[in-house]
Amino acid sequence: MDSEEYSESDPSYEDISDESYIASETNRYAEDFIEKNDLTPSSRVQKWKDVDSSEIRVFLGIIILQGIVQKPLHKWYWSQRPLLSTQYLKQLMSEKRFSIIMKFLHFTNNETIDLETHPQPGLRKIYEVYDAINRKFKSSYVPERNVSVDDSLLLYKGRLGYKQYLPKKRARFGAKFYQLCESSMVYLE
Repeated sequence: MDSEEYSESDPSYEDISDESYIASETNRYAEDFIEKNDLTPSSRVQKWKDVDSSEIRVFLGIIILQGIVQKPLHKWYWSQRPLLSTQYLKQLMSEKRFSIIMKFLHFTNNETIDLETHPQPGLRKIYEVYDAINRKFKSSYVPERNVSVDDSLLLYKGRLGYKQYLPKKRARFGAKFYQLCESSMVYLE
């Protein structure tokens, strides 16, 4: 069953064209969490206020920036020490707000998931966003006529369920990836 069949048959499937879907699912999950759990009056969760699409966009931007400017501890991004802090992140969002959004970040409604009819049960928590991104990529890029598939091995020495050993490659252990390459483009490894 592919994503088109699933989206037509599921009445709760929504068009995920912007961050408002993620914001609404995050708000729904936070409300469910607050209702179902017995929280102390001093809990930071009691201070939850709903997120909107612009705040989700800023949150996702911070996540991307944290991938570029890497630090060993999460709190160092908002540190008061000049050597450790990342000044522009303080201007975008406070550390407490970022961490509470991270706690409640959600991409799907847990109550509408049916594992028996779901097309990708392993991706059920992120499937709607995953499917929307795939549809957007397919509509944005059309490959040329002359293409080929190439495989490459990304070096990884840690624990991984799908790690492979290829003795003839330069990086012998790692994750194997397949790339769709066009003849007009030059791909260097």
